[in-house]
Amino acid sequence: MLPLDADELWTFSLRFYGNDAVCASCLALQDDCGADVNVLMLAFFAATRGAQFASPFSADPSEPSNAWRESLVVPIRRVRRSLKNTSFTANVANVGQFKKSLQAVELEAERIQQRLLIETGRFTAADLPPSELARLNIEVYARGLDQGLDETHVARLHQIFTNDYSHRPPPAMGAPD
Repeated sequence: MLPLDADELWTFSLRFYGNDAVCASCLALQDDCGADVNVLMLAFFAATRGAQFASPFSADPSEPSNAWRESLVVPIRRVRRSLKNTSFTANVANVGQFKKSLQAVELEAERIQQRLLIETGRFTAADLPPSELARLNIEVYARGLDQGLDETHVARLHQIFTNDYSHRPPPAMGAPD
């Protein structure tokens, strides 16, 4: 099993997801196909580290990262989104600060989910270009979903990844070469 670093995954995710087109495609895959954005981020991050998913991520609700996601991340997201679309909040003082606080809680819950994904995932080293590894990781992930992933959004994510992350970064400070 190839070790991956959860803090590096989080840093990568913030940067990659910070691209507006990546964000839009990830949200479409999440809302329309039931994709887990954290697993998508992991698929691309692992590719930058020469890691291939050794097996599909299980949709089993008893699996730690799924249990965390379904019990905490999804409900927090649902509450945050409902505040965005609710007219009664316009007249309530401090709703904006509450939304920001809720978003911070949601992000921390997602960060913990990423740590669970790293801890429970199985990865193998692969001597393939990151672009190819990303494609393979997404294919492995898609096999574990009830429905497929929309190819238009997957292709957009892959193209952005290929353009921006087509090389493996040097090892982290203090890491062995």
